[in-house]
Amino acid sequence: FFCFWIAWVVCVGVAKPEKHRNVTQMQPELVSDEAAEVEEGEAAKMSRCSSSAGDGDDLSSEDDQVPSGYQAYGTTFDGKRFLVPETIDMFELLLTPKNWGLGETLVASVNAFNMLTMVFCRYIPTWYFIVTFLLWRVSYNVGIGYILRQQSRDFGFDRFLDGLRPEWNALLRKIATTSISRKLEETGQKGVRFNREFESWMVFRLISTLILSNDGQTYCILAWKLLQIPAAEDITIGHIFCFVFGTIVCLLSVAAKRDAHDCVGDYAWYWGDFWFRLETNLIFDGIFELFPHPMYTVGYLAYYGLSLITRSHTLLVVSLVAHSMQIFFLAFIEEPHMQKIYGSEEEKAKKAKSGRDELFGLGNFFPYRYADISTAVLLGQIVMTALFLNFGSNFYTLQLFLWRIAHWMGLGTIMYLQSTGQFWTNKFASRGYTRDEAFGEWRKLYNTSTIMNNAAYCAFAIRVVGLPYQGLLHALLPDNLACIVGGMLLIASSAFVVTSVSESLGHDSWYYGDLFLELKSYKPNYDGLYRYMDNPGSAFGYLGDYGLALLFKSWPLFWISFCSQFLSFAFVYLVEVPHMERYYKDVRESAGVHKLVNEQISKIYEVPTIKKLTDGVTMRTVKSWSKLREGVESQNETFAVSAREAKTKFLNKKSDVIKEIRAVAEYLDNHQVAVHARNLSERAQQQLRYLDQEILELAKRAGLLAEHMEVAQQRHKNGIGSVAERVVPDKSQKKTQ
Repeated sequence: FFCFWIAWVVCVGVAKPEKHRNVTQMQPELVSDEAAEVEEGEAAKMSRCSSSAGDGDDLSSEDDQVPSGYQAYGTTFDGKRFLVPETIDMFELLLTPKNWGLGETLVASVNAFNMLTMVFCRYIPTWYFIVTFLLWRVSYNVGIGYILRQQSRDFGFDRFLDGLRPEWNALLRKIATTSISRKLEETGQKGVRFNREFESWMVFRLISTLILSNDGQTYCILAWKLLQIPAAEDITIGHIFCFVFGTIVCLLSVAAKRDAHDCVGDYAWYWGDFWFRLETNLIFDGIFELFPHPMYTVGYLAYYGLSLITRSHTLLVVSLVAHSMQIFFLAFIEEPHMQKIYGSEEEKAKKAKSGRDELFGLGNFFPYRYADISTAVLLGQIVMTALFLNFGSNFYTLQLFLWRIAHWMGLGTIMYLQSTGQFWTNKFASRGYTRDEAFGEWRKLYNTSTIMNNAAYCAFAIRVVGLPYQGLLHALLPDNLACIVGGMLLIASSAFVVTSVSESLGHDSWYYGDLFLELKSYKPNYDGLYRYMDNPGSAFGYLGDYGLALLFKSWPLFWISFCSQFLSFAFVYLVEVPHMERYYKDVRESAGVHKLVNEQISKIYEVPTIKKLTDGVTMRTVKSWSKLREGVESQNETFAVSAREAKTKFLNKKSDVIKEIRAVAEYLDNHQVAVHARNLSERAQQQLRYLDQEILELAKRAGLLAEHMEVAQQRHKNGIGSVAERVVPDKSQKKTQ
């Protein structure tokens, strides 16, 4: 069956129909006069909605009455207007055999065969289930993707059906619309003829139902095959955690899928806008306010939930490969079609052209500009040292540390000063430069810093950490392969986030142009990923760093990524948020995620049981608070009385304390006087001792002189000696006398 399906898909592109419609008449730009009048009359009522499968424009009028059994009016790309019957949900259709036609019977038969293989999975090797699932997955992403691409480009699927033999064409259309015809017959409408675009879409819808149902079914069978239930005595806390958490993740995935389906309906679920536009208002709330493309993002969480439950690296690798293929399907099939029919490509082109053709990342490289050459030289230095030289782990660690600090601390400080006082532009203005020239220099500096940070991180991973895989066979082991595929998926997701953010902001805003240039609008723009969160770059822009850490199986790289992301959030809340509060108006209070969480919490509070419980808790809290307040008040009164008594005692003792202090002061004064008197007495006694010694010396000298004079007088009396012998005292003796 799969070989037949591949052959038929190939025929879509190579078949040469004998009769087909003029393709140029089917283009939206070249429509008939009647269609132009319809579009002019209803243009004011058209509303754009974005989803993973497409949107519908509201062309209906209040006077248009939709009969029973129909959901709305539809408009083809060549301007034809018709009634679109109500379609039956895939699960509802497969569970109600009375509405089955030949196509639904074929789908149920293939599903029954898969269930049979599940019963005998014990006797069937694992590779069979892996190959079966991957074949259906390829049929989905490659087969359906090819059909949708041809249909979006030149209505290739319609041309293929019209090119078949008339009887085969009529048979396929009849088989595809059997269930719708039977449902309309229940309302009394028999022999209804459908629009050819609608019939073509129903044929495609039948093919999609076959592929989608078997894609999900074969994956669940593969998970059942890989599930190994441990014995009761071997169950650990790890088994319990994986089972509980995996079950929760699976339930969230199913809820997200169901919510998305209820929002967009079968029309968008089966890519109906590739064939016609449905005239209805699609309200994208709920899960669409939380995540972009929820059917392809959170809707695939069941893959990882079942991988946790089975604790199988093999299933995880298969899940990562399948999810990656789905993301590529979204990026290369659905996104181009939405850009084509909803005009978002022109808006993105305008944003991309906002700013000069300067170096953006590594794009727009011009080898004759000095800034580009210097960036290339710095980048080449890191690449050469990482691949061909080895300066030791300390060199690469210091290199990464310096670049990260220079980026977040250095450039962050410049932007803070620029936001608060126009630091950067004033420096350039003092040298005669304009704001645009100052901003141009800033762009070069910031772009070079970003490139060098990423290059230094990769160099650190290569030289310091190194790949942990020992050859190709070791890398192909399930656990290692899971790390490789998971890391590459995270890196691809980071690239998608960065690209989407840059397209939403434009080149000038990517470099924080609102800090340097004059604002043209003081109202912030929330589109792209900013519809769901305020800072998608800081939240998911570092998935690539975490992916590289997972690829190298390194905890140091993980913590470096974590610290870098922390610095990014710190910059947002210290620089960006205050700047927006100062300069912008109508800044929203909460993004889609925060807003929806608050709404869901309020809805939970409105549930009678929850409301009764919360009211009871509130009443008990109020009573407890009143009791606590009364206790605090009584304690306050007791404390006040004690404080007054203590104050009285303190005042009574205050005078006694003052007297004691004065007495101590007088005592100290008297003590100082006594000490001074004693010092004077000691000095006087010492002086007296000195004087006594001098007096004794003088007296001694005086005694010798007197004795000498007595001897001289005695001689004079006795007539002995002459006048010349008389004693004549010298000057010193006279002075002494």
